[in-house]
This record gives sequence, structure tokens and C-alpha cells, in this order.
Amino acid sequence: MPHFQNSQATDFDLPCQDPRPTKTDLSHVAVGVDPRRNVFLWWSLLAKYDVPPSSIPIRYLYSVWPHHSTTNRGLKGRGAFDEFLRAMDAGWAKWMADIKKPLRGDLLSEEEHARLSRDLPDVAGFWLFGPDTFGVVPAVGSVVLDTGAQWEAKMVVDLTQHIPELGVFKLDA
Repeated sequence: MPHFQNSQATDFDLPCQDPRPTKTDLSHVAVGVDPRRNVFLWWSLLAKYDVPPSSIPIRYLYSVWPHHSTTNRGLKGRGAFDEFLRAMDAGWAKWMADIKKPLRGDLLSEEEHARLSRDLPDVAGFWLFGPDTFGVVPAVGSVVLDTGAQWEAKMVVDLTQHIPELGVFKLDA
């Protein structure tokens, strides 16, 4: 689940699948902890109370939200989001300049970078992915709850085969 530093970002619309051209972004998605572990823990809790896991649909929520020590200086709503984007852009520009690479990186041509900058609007929101996105979740009782051997940590995954739904936060001006 996203960490909401900004209490105004709790109301959202879930209009549809993300209509933006997101294939490049979905090809390298960083995930801090294997999301299947959370589903497994949820199913373990349901099993404890004899609730079948299929009775509650599961989707994976992926979100990045302004939560950084150099941003959000008392800002809320759209102001916090805009400040976050400015800080992130400045950080990336500095990092890429330090390693003497173009801001667009090595994977995009200048034309593709310019097109994406123009055609891929920033959205304060989140993606929802289906239950099969990260693979099969082990059945409850098939693994020891406290071991981490079956869970991957800090992975980068290619999600281009999964079209996410887009949740868009309603931000105050």
C-alpha cells in the first residue's frame, strides 16, 4: 500500500486501464519486497478464520507518492505533487549529469524522450495489477510463515504483459 504523507490523497477515481503509452515504464518496475508475500499473509489470516481466499478479490497496488525530506514542506494536494515532481526531476538531472549521460538515458532516442515528455502526462495516482502479475502465491500451509527463502527481495520486474488499471487521486488545488 502507498504511504500517504498527504492526507488529501485518499479520494480517487478508478476510471479504466491506463490509457497512456506506458510500455517503457512497465518494462523496468522496481519492487521492494515480493508482493506475493503480502497476499500469502492475507490468505493466512483468512485461513485462521475459515474464510476462503477466493471470497475477497486481490489486486496489487503500485504507487509512488511524494514522501521525501526535501519535499512536502507543509504543502498539500496538487502543490505537494508538483513540488515532488520538480524535486525528482532535479535529482534525476543532477544524477545523470554526474555520470555524464543524457537525461533520457541510453534506452530512448531524443525523439522518443521528447514524445514521451509531451504525450505521457504525469498523474497523481496508482496502478492496480491483477492477481497473476507476480506469479503464483504459495498455498497456505505449504511454506513456513516466518522464512523469507521463497520470497524475492528488491526485484526489478518487466510488467509489459500486464495492463494496469489507473487510479487517479482527487487533489485539492
